[in-house]
Amino acid sequence: MILIFLIYGISSAQKNEFGVFFGSSGYYGDIGKNQIGAIFGNQLPAIGFSHKINFHDYLSFRSSILYGRLKADD
Repeated sequence: MILIFLIYGISSAQKNEFGVFFGSSGYYGDIGKNQIGAIFGNQLPAIGFSHKINFHDYLSFRSSILYGRLKADD
């Protein structure tokens, strides 16, 4: 059975790829505090979606929509 997969040379990849992003967003810059607790205390949730179309082996188009809010306190 494994030999069939190794001999078979023609394969096709996915045409469309979808993705979901979950994470956090926050501000760390010049006016922020340099303490670790202050950096993680200003984090807010973020979410995103992505879509990728593979036209060819070397050509693809990716678009994404991301949503997040920034929060900082000086």
